[in-house]
Amino acid sequence: MSISEEYMSAVDAALTLNIDRSRVLVLCRQGRFAGAAKIGTSWAIPRSSVENFRRLPPGGSKNLKQQHEEDKAMIERLRESTRQHGNADGGNCGHDERC
Repeated sequence: MSISEEYMSAVDAALTLNIDRSRVLVLCRQGRFAGAAKIGTSWAIPRSSVENFRRLPPGGSKNLKQQHEEDKAMIERLRESTRQHGNADGGNCGHDERC
């Protein structure tokens, strides 16, 4: 298989995915196309990466950021609970009978 059969340009990827070329360039910079490489001022994007490309749901990046913040808050609550109630040897901390 030749290089031209294995890779496509940003323009070809945009046409294939029915999105704007500038969006393809952003996706390339974000690493969303596995194996994409910048050659000079152009991108060589593996056809398989374009074929396997999955769009995020609407608001996907916002939802991911929100989920990340919620996860961080939960981890902090767990850490605080461990500081208040935890005991490294697994024994009762003396706070109440549940600890």
